[in-house]
Amino acid sequence: MPVEFYVFGFLADNDVIGYAELAYIASAHLFAVDYLVIDEQYRGNNTFFEFSHQLRAYLTSAHPEYRYVVAEVAHASLTVEPSPQSRLMIRLLKLQGFHVIRAPYFQPALGLDNLEGELRASLLVHSIDELPALRTTTYLAIVQALYFEYYLPWYTLYAESCAAYEQRLHDRLQDITGELRDATVVLLNGHHTLLPVPQGQNVVSLPQQLAFAGGILSLLTGFTLLLAWGKRSLGVSDALFAIIYGCLLVTVFAGLATVSPRARFVFTTLLATAERLAGSFSKTKKTLEAKERKMGTLPKTSRRDHGAARRSLPVTRSTKGENT
Repeated sequence: MPVEFYVFGFLADNDVIGYAELAYIASAHLFAVDYLVIDEQYRGNNTFFEFSHQLRAYLTSAHPEYRYVVAEVAHASLTVEPSPQSRLMIRLLKLQGFHVIRAPYFQPALGLDNLEGELRASLLVHSIDELPALRTTTYLAIVQALYFEYYLPWYTLYAESCAAYEQRLHDRLQDITGELRDATVVLLNGHHTLLPVPQGQNVVSLPQQLAFAGGILSLLTGFTLLLAWGKRSLGVSDALFAIIYGCLLVTVFAGLATVSPRARFVFTTLLATAERLAGSFSKTKKTLEAKERKMGTLPKTSRRDHGAARRSLPVTRSTKGENT
C-alpha cells in the first residue's frame, strides 16, 4: 500500500508560524513525524502543545485505525549521548505522550554521499494504549517500515544509487537486530544509554555525606561546650541561652549551605527532621488534651480559665410584672 504524505501549516492571525510533515505507512498502521517546526518568536505561550493537539485530532479522524506515531530525534553529537538541543526535543515530545524506545536506532543518511548524515538517534513512540514495553519483533517491524517504506522510496528515482542505498539500510537493520538478538521486549521511556554526569558537577556520595555530618557534629559538640562554659560564667538564663544557640546554629548551617553541597544536604535534612518532630509533638499534645477533656481531667490552669470565663459572663435577671 502506498505511503500517504501530509503537510500542515500552523497559522496565527493568518500568518504561517509553523509547519509539519508526516507520513502514514498503512502496512504498519504507523504515522512517522518527519518535520515539526515552529517560528522561534512563537515558541512560547503553549504554541508547540496547541499545534501538536490539533495535529493529533486531525490524524485520528483521518486514520482512526492507526496504532503508533513515531518520531526520530537525532543525537546531533559525536558521542552516543543526545545533544542539549536533542534532549530538549525529547522532553517536549514526552510531554505530549511519547515514550523513548530503549533500543538502538540509526537515522539513515540522506544519500550515499552524505555519510555524516547517518546519525545515532532516539526513536520515540506514541501508542493508542499505554504500553510499558514493545515486543522486539514489533520494534524491528517499525524500523523496517521506516527504512524500506519511507526512506527508500525517495531514492527509487536514482537507479544508479538505489540498490547501494537499499543495501546500506539492510546493513543498519542487521546491526540493530544483532544488538537485540537476546531481547524479547524493549522497554519504553528513559534512555538506552547511561548519560554520564558532566565533568565539574559536584556529586556528593553517601560516605562523603556521613563523613561531613560527623565532622559537623564534632564541631557542634565543641561549640556547645564552649557556649555552656560561657553561660555558666556570664549567668545567662536557660531561655536566652537556647535562643542564642539556635540562632547561631541556623546561621552557621545557612552560611555553609551557600558554598558546600554537603552542608546544604545536612542543613535541609536537619530542617526536615525538626519540622517532623515539631509536627509530631503538636499532634501528640492535641491528642493528650482531647483525652483529658473527654475524661474530665483538664489541667488546673484550664479549669481556672473556664471558671473565670463563667464568672465574667453577664447575669441578667427578669422580674415578673416589672414595668418597662
